[in-house]
Amino acid sequence: MTNPFPIARARRIEMRRKQLGYPIRCFHCPETDIFCFEEDHPVTYGLDPDFKRAVCRNCHRKQEARRDIKKLTKNGQRNVHESEREALRRYLLLMAEDEDSQAELLQQAPTTPIPLIVTASQARAASLRRKAQGLSLSDPAPDSKIALIKAPVAAQVVGLSTDAGQTRRR
Repeated sequence: MTNPFPIARARRIEMRRKQLGYPIRCFHCPETDIFCFEEDHPVTYGLDPDFKRAVCRNCHRKQEARRDIKKLTKNGQRNVHESEREALRRYLLLMAEDEDSQAELLQQAPTTPIPLIVTASQARAASLRRKAQGLSLSDPAPDSKIALIKAPVAAQVVGLSTDAGQTRRR
């Protein structure tokens, strides 16, 4: 029997391709069937929702299991709060894990299409830039020795003198 709704099917396929970013194959294996693909967030959706790629379900499960074993994801955990520093550490570890997976891919399948590797590298670079722009540059707890050294210098610049720990205007 032929498909009674070929236009609806073609629309579903096109919407799926658009959602996944028009992949030509799985990032990790040669799978090309669009209905086998899922979105993978290499550094998790919570840390960077824009960094994603299309992978087949089998490879996605393997990658998620690898990240879970290394305790880099919060899958299935609820109300887990982490500091900005812990989140940045986890982000960097996940980014390193993604870099390792690309190196492993190149080792196992050296015929991997160059555009696929270039696109993945560009996506990683964009994610790192987004993360760097989101970081605050203020130092929350400056070292007390540095603060003591800088205080007399700052006082001299402003026109203050420091005598025996007291500050007064000249």
